[in-house]
Amino acid sequence: RSFFLKTDIDVCFWHDKFGGNLLGVVSCDINRFIEEINLSKISRNGANLLTGTIPHELSQLKQLKSLKLANNYLKGTLPASLDQLSSLRLIDISSNDIEGTIPENNGLNSSLAYMSYRNNKLTGTIPGSLGLNPNLMHLDFGSNKLTGTIPRELSRLGQLKTLRLGYNNLTGSLPSSLSELQRLGFFDISYNHIEGTIPEEIGLISSLYRINFDRNMLTGTIPQSFCGLDKLELLSLRYNNNNGICLQGSLQCLCDADSNTILKEMKIYVNIYYVECTCCSF
Repeated sequence: RSFFLKTDIDVCFWHDKFGGNLLGVVSCDINRFIEEINLSKISRNGANLLTGTIPHELSQLKQLKSLKLANNYLKGTLPASLDQLSSLRLIDISSNDIEGTIPENNGLNSSLAYMSYRNNKLTGTIPGSLGLNPNLMHLDFGSNKLTGTIPRELSRLGQLKTLRLGYNNLTGSLPSSLSELQRLGFFDISYNHIEGTIPEEIGLISSLYRINFDRNMLTGTIPQSFCGLDKLELLSLRYNNNNGICLQGSLQCLCDADSNTILKEMKIYVNIYYVECTCCSF
């Protein structure tokens, strides 16, 4: 089915099924401006299988707060005009066939809190302008074909809680400035070509609970600063360069509970090895 907006029915009453067997939800505010469009796969029994491109006309929906188009067969590129949606808080176009680059102006929407372009065919680099978005909490560009380095500008995203960049072709080193992301909990750069050592500063992000750096070209040791990550539940560093990350006894501090730290069961994966730490709580 092609993606389109019908004009012969009241869109504010679209719910569950509309336009034939099209599944989804469209909701409006009290002034009948469209606030939400959800045409993602929304149940086990239903999928829209939308084709075509993302319409530039969506930029006319000035009150739109949520745009969900995930799990379809949409093609083409990301319309640069989407930056005109100044009220947009959530955009999810994951699991489609969107290609081309991420428009530089994608980071100029100060309202945006959730952005997922996961599992598409996006190429090019991650725009540094994303760092201009003060309210972004979830950023997922995983499973694309992105190249270049991890922009240092991402360290300006003070509200960011989830950063998923795995399964791309990113190069360069891990910016130590990412330590400024003091709300970050989920950090995934697995299956890229990131090289160099893990910056000591990464261990200063006290909110981290899941770290996945698998399948890169990292060397060196696990920073001692990781000993202070008392929320950490998963640390995965498998299959890195030159025998990968060296243990050198640096894991033990992550397993030791003392009067200042209460650790839950934590899973640590280094190279091809799995070390399980069952720590007592006090």
